[in-house]
Amino acid sequence: MFNAIQSTQLSLEGLNILTEVGSNNFLFTPLIAALAKAQKVFAWTKDTKFGEGEYIVECCKKLMKELQIDPERIIFRINERPEKDISEADIVTNLGMVRPISLEFIEKMKTSAVVPYMCEAWELRDGDVDINSCTKRGIKVAGTWEGHPDLKIFDACGALSIKLAQEASFEVYQNKIAIISEDRFGEVASTAFKSLGAKVTLIKPNETNQQNWNDYDFIFLADYQSENIYLGKNGLLNSEKIPIVHLSGKISNQFALENSYFIYPNQDGFSKRMTRTLADLGPKPIIDLHTAGLKVGEDLFRNRNNEYAQKINFV
Repeated sequence: MFNAIQSTQLSLEGLNILTEVGSNNFLFTPLIAALAKAQKVFAWTKDTKFGEGEYIVECCKKLMKELQIDPERIIFRINERPEKDISEADIVTNLGMVRPISLEFIEKMKTSAVVPYMCEAWELRDGDVDINSCTKRGIKVAGTWEGHPDLKIFDACGALSIKLAQEASFEVYQNKIAIISEDRFGEVASTAFKSLGAKVTLIKPNETNQQNWNDYDFIFLADYQSENIYLGKNGLLNSEKIPIVHLSGKISNQFALENSYFIYPNQDGFSKRMTRTLADLGPKPIIDLHTAGLKVGEDLFRNRNNEYAQKINFV
């Protein structure tokens, strides 16, 4: 955290931050804001399948004590979304416990407040942030350039792709891998697999019906942007039995179980959402991303240029 704050020159002095405190490696965001001298940090959490809010807050408080952070600096909320926090915040992150940032939410924000989107602008998802309402109120929203040469956060998706494939019991080395993708997730996965000696073919989603899948050991599904269904009702790959490892793309785990398909992870896959996040690699990618995102927010609020920022409604 200290390294990330120093390298981005993050300084939140005098600012109020509304963000989340999540489980495991999503625990650090309010700590980063506090260490960067934010005036107040509102840290929202709730009970989810990943952990109970009370336990998450307890873990964060232990780290606060270890880091000698003033206990009054971070204000925790469990299973509540106080209007007071929204109206006092200068920077509002779009993280899971804070979303959705809807019209009703935005109407409670200061017009001077800003929203740093904690991923790249092209990954914007409907329903996370009401961009039109932000624009109408003059609230600035910008994405975070994960591929910045000083950050190289997005490249970690390559390491995550390898991890998923090896967890699924594929060697990667000398495997024949078909990657279904037409965005940067596929490109980064391809580079990573090739670095370990795999033979890789990048296939666009609209080319899936032209393939001889017997030529491959497995499919790596990294189709972030499209609404294609790959396994499920009228799925594009329903007629095939080739194993599928998925990072993003629509897959029904129930359909896979009922019809004896091998998929990994054994869970539903979605459009515009990663099956597993960079937090699965460890704390560093998430710490780097959220620190860079807070830096985007700092400079948006202070009307300064920021080399990590990507235009959504403002840069």
